[in-house]
Amino acid sequence: MTSLNDVEPETTMIVDRIEGDIVIKANLNMVGIFEGVELTVVDTMAPPSKRELYVTTKIGEELVTIGRGLAGKILVS
Repeated sequence: MTSLNDVEPETTMIVDRIEGDIVIKANLNMVGIFEGVELTVVDTMAPPSKRELYVTTKIGEELVTIGRGLAGKILVS
């Protein structure tokens, strides 16, 4: 398992575990990120300074952007 922060763009992964309390898990669930879901890290056209702050994923046809701190709590394989 690796953190979502360490996944290269255009890579599809499955969420294995979300570290954190029920509030973190509930907030991620509301945007479609939960254990067992398949997501793809996308390379956005954001300026480099913004890429260091956020991770953008594609879940189905939806794009979801989350902060790097939260992405560090998402373990994928």
